[in-house]
Amino acid sequence: MSYNSEQGHYSCSCTGSSSPMTIIEGNEISYARDTTHERPTPKEAESLDDIEELTVVKLVDGTKKVQCNHCKIKLSKNKDGTTTHYKRHLDGCVKHRLSLKG
Repeated sequence: MSYNSEQGHYSCSCTGSSSPMTIIEGNEISYARDTTHERPTPKEAESLDDIEELTVVKLVDGTKKVQCNHCKIKLSKNKDGTTTHYKRHLDGCVKHRLSLKG
């Protein structure tokens, strides 16, 4: 626990934990969450519409897949809209890499 004479309050910090922290100012007690070790908020991910290397295709049975414009492989289309596995495919797609080089 430490006393801050400029602000006139005591504070207690729990290192390595996101548990509540007690702050005492004068006669008032307040609780704050220690966010020191929390992960930063991720940047806004690209939507599937923003990735030009991929196209949404509808198969004969009515299911939608995402097709790589370079190697024509069909990837599953997630309902929640996540794009991580598309980016992973593009990172390893040989034909995509060749198109970037020249």
